[in-house]
Amino acid sequence: MPRPVWRCPRSAARWPNTAGRSFYTAVRALDASTGKRVWEYAQAPRTVNNDTGGLMSTQGGVVFGSDQTRFFALDSQSGKLLWSVETGGTIMAAPVTYALDGEQLVTIAAARSVLTFALPKS
Repeated sequence: MPRPVWRCPRSAARWPNTAGRSFYTAVRALDASTGKRVWEYAQAPRTVNNDTGGLMSTQGGVVFGSDQTRFFALDSQSGKLLWSVETGGTIMAAPVTYALDGEQLVTIAAARSVLTFALPKS
């Protein structure tokens, strides 16, 4: 199925264009007092598709994010990859978390699917 193309009016600001140059997406933790990078979780370089979903952090020290079709969880202190899953669809939004019957869940929309995962109980 072809992907829809967003077209902005001539007077509107344009989305960034890679113009065929290599780039990468990354999650970075910065020291708030100095602005220095504490850690970075970088994705493989590519030349197409600069779409990426948002991030969500939890009180338990986990940062959830995505890049293209992969959903992942990082340790907020070290940036170490804790878990990842290939969703099979492009992720364009940030995940959400909520509790149901005492269990914490995290949900992400990937293309036309909605995926929900239970977080381990502490």
